[in-house]
Amino acid sequence: LLAFRRARATVQPLRSANHRPLRYKGTAPYQYDPADRKTFFGRDREIRSLFSLVLAERLVVVFGKSGTGKSSLLNAGLVGPLFERGYLPMTIRLSDYAQGPVAALLDGVRTAVRAAGAEIVGAEGHDVPGFFQSAEFWSRDDDLLKPVLILDKFEELFTLHGPAPRREFISQLAELVRGRTQRRQPLAAADGVAAPDTSASQ
Repeated sequence: LLAFRRARATVQPLRSANHRPLRYKGTAPYQYDPADRKTFFGRDREIRSLFSLVLAERLVVVFGKSGTGKSSLLNAGLVGPLFERGYLPMTIRLSDYAQGPVAALLDGVRTAVRAAGAEIVGAEGHDVPGFFQSAEFWSRDDDLLKPVLILDKFEELFTLHGPAPRREFISQLAELVRGRTQRRQPLAAADGVAAPDTSASQ
């Protein structure tokens, strides 16, 4: 359906300096690409549990120590099943200090939608709830997609941004998750955030 799902690639195994296949890629997290999805394994139970939570809850927080594979689980484990179920997962980081977290999230959404080969229709708001209240997300095949926000490295909200922009972002995110103002509640998953689509209850 989406460009990601149409992609085909010959996946070459990772190899060490002596050309032996490597089971692990190192400290870099796995991503949603053919090579990483091919070599990411052994966490099927966690993927199923996280996927079920994302479909059932408005907000899911994946919490753990640094280096335990949270980003890999989200990107290489969760994203694929969401695409297959008609969702539009968008992995976003809030790492632009100068831009601020609200603008970084909205720019990240637009970038992720373009990368997925999808299109945003509407999106008139300049804050997070207003944006999703007016936005619709369509695939190239004219299917209406359900957005899922995946806020990777969510701790960057606290380590990179000051108190005022942080409070404003949390306020807007809370309003989004509560779903009081928008027609189509996005799933939000924070390292992750996920809140199920409520368009059926309009």
